[in-house]
Amino acid sequence: MKISVIIPTRNRKDMLRQALDSVRDQNAPGVHFETIVVDNGSTDGTLEMLAADYPEVHRLSCMERGSSTARNAAMRASTGEWIAFLDDDDIWLPNKIARCQALAGEHPDARFLYTAATVCDHEMTPLRRWSGPDIATEPMTCASFLRDSITPSAILIHREVIAAVGEFDATLLRGQDLDYFCRVLLAGFTCAAAPEQLVLYRLPERPDPNLLYRSYFHIAPLTARYMRADAPGRPSDDERNALLRHVRGYYANQLTQAFQFYRQCGDAPTSRLALGLALRVSPLHALKSLVTG
Repeated sequence: MKISVIIPTRNRKDMLRQALDSVRDQNAPGVHFETIVVDNGSTDGTLEMLAADYPEVHRLSCMERGSSTARNAAMRASTGEWIAFLDDDDIWLPNKIARCQALAGEHPDARFLYTAATVCDHEMTPLRRWSGPDIATEPMTCASFLRDSITPSAILIHREVIAAVGEFDATLLRGQDLDYFCRVLLAGFTCAAAPEQLVLYRLPERPDPNLLYRSYFHIAPLTARYMRADAPGRPSDDERNALLRHVRGYYANQLTQAFQFYRQCGDAPTSRLALGLALRVSPLHALKSLVTG
């Protein structure tokens, strides 16, 4: 089994080292790894570090910014039967790929594999479980994926997927991964999932209220589009509205948490900005988040 591991990066040398070490530390006999790092113009010595300490890593330079453009370049250069995505600030636990290898054997028709993840703070202190869609209890659809999506760092896709679905949409400013994996599902590919938390997903050190607000206005229309496209199990109007409320609630909650973070830091202007944006997204969800803490 050959797996191409795709890692976009820019100026995160130390975290990239942790990600690469987690690939090296995989306990997966019989798996050949092709690791491809796509550099988006780093100026912190990333390329020099790769050349000196990770000579086995294939290095690509992509001056056009964005993870989608980087992933597309790496997918075109890859030769693996399976493609794995790993963000440069995330970490795989040692049995991640072995578990996916077992999944592929247990579900030979599956072309979309994922495990659960653990959400961590910036120092990698575990915070909560991130399971993704529970396909043991309901079929995987765009609706279930949009409601309970999983980080790309937990996902493997078969090369057949790329041939059928193509590349990430680099014209999208946010939600490129949601868009891509919804297209995979609409193409009819079978999924398999493992409940083990084998990815450490790192949150940013400081939340960006403006980025969260912009993300909401990209993700909400994307969600509505794929809810309409979800066939044959097209959701009812009530289900569609519930999912859109879920999206509003998620971003209102994230912005409220940003408000609380900056208030604790003593940054009054940024805390007021975050709270104002949370109230714009959904006053009800923002106030509920404030009350419940």
